[in-house]
Amino acid sequence: AHTHLSANGQHLKTEDLRPPLVGQHLQTVLLSCNDLVSLEPLNITRNLTTLDASHNALTSLASLSAGTFSNLVSIDISHNRLRTLEGLDRLSRLRRVVAHDNALESLVGLPVGAPCLHELQLAQNALASIEGLAVSLPKLRTLNVAHNRVESLAPLAGHGSLEELDASNNGLPTVGDGFGDLPMLHSLDLRANRLANLHETLGALSQGMPRLRRLWLGGNPFRLPAAAKRDDQEAHLRREVLYVLPDLEMLDGLPTTVVERVAAQNHHHPLACYVPSHL
Repeated sequence: AHTHLSANGQHLKTEDLRPPLVGQHLQTVLLSCNDLVSLEPLNITRNLTTLDASHNALTSLASLSAGTFSNLVSIDISHNRLRTLEGLDRLSRLRRVVAHDNALESLVGLPVGAPCLHELQLAQNALASIEGLAVSLPKLRTLNVAHNRVESLAPLAGHGSLEELDASNNGLPTVGDGFGDLPMLHSLDLRANRLANLHETLGALSQGMPRLRRLWLGGNPFRLPAAAKRDDQEAHLRREVLYVLPDLEMLDGLPTTVVERVAAQNHHHPLACYVPSHL
């Protein structure tokens, strides 16, 4: 009995997923870049652990709620037409969920209290909120919600396991609304949001993130004081960030150096001079 099916880019339709192509002993199924509208034919499997159904035309995951998918560990359902993740909620062994580029508007359907889910990739959807995520996924280590409509990261406050967070290209006006106390976070991407007050932003990032080493802030409308405009704007911002967060190893994609960290401590402009750009 075969345990591995690789049928990427074969123009398969849902009705093509039948024996002998699909058998009950399959453990890994790769069906990317086909024309599938449902995963229901896979219900005959009993030991499936890895499923790639990306780049199809799926609109529902309801068939995954069948007990036959209970061993699933990794699923890639990116680049489909999903509006909800309902169907994943009974998959308690999931460790990795990739659902980029769908039409998701909420987190409904994620397995609540999932003890194993470590990676959640939700970029390029229509999420406006991540409310309840910290409670629902206490073991999450990697979260990507880039290119959504998220306006607050406060629901992640106090998450004890999160290590990497990409919240770039959203609508965040502030991170001073309770976001913080993330003891394991080492990588944070906040590029291309609506952050305007650098003082407030750095104040929030300096609270309860002792392992933070990689940070992206570019593309936000921070306003510099008049004195800074005589200086190179990028260099000035970099000094201010490193003054508050001297342990950073990477800032906006560039490694930090001992020399510039020391310079930041010796050439500091008071953060109080930062004001929101609309003032």
